[in-house]
Amino acid sequence: MASVLLIGLDPRKIAGFDAAPVELAIALGHKRFVDAGIEVDTCLVENGAAARAIIAEALQAKPYGV
Repeated sequence: MASVLLIGLDPRKIAGFDAAPVELAIALGHKRFVDAGIEVDTCLVENGAAARAIIAEALQAKPYGV
């Protein structure tokens, strides 16, 4: 099965921002991938210096084919 890593800012970590619509959009996008037979992992990070290392670790966790 093909797999993808969705990478983005964590909407819950943005002060004063309503994360609910973004979380819903992420969930709907996730479902579309799954319905298409694509395995999905999600990597949501805070905006900051640690993001690069977290994303690199997620990318190295397993091979992504799409």
